[in-house]
Amino acid sequence: MRDRTGLIVGHIESCADARGVRYSAKRFHAPSRAFRSLGEFWSADEAIRVLLDR
Repeated sequence: MRDRTGLIVGHIESCADARGVRYSAKRFHAPSRAFRSLGEFWSADEAIRVLLDR
């Protein structure tokens, strides 16, 4: 996922769960060159909102 200026800020990953599909939001941390988890959510919209709000 990219921000408004085109920089990559993170990604959303879907994962099957016994209760349905979960979405994991991960933000890119440039100094460590790694993705950091922001949490798991029941909707993709929620995961995107968290990723863009931070």
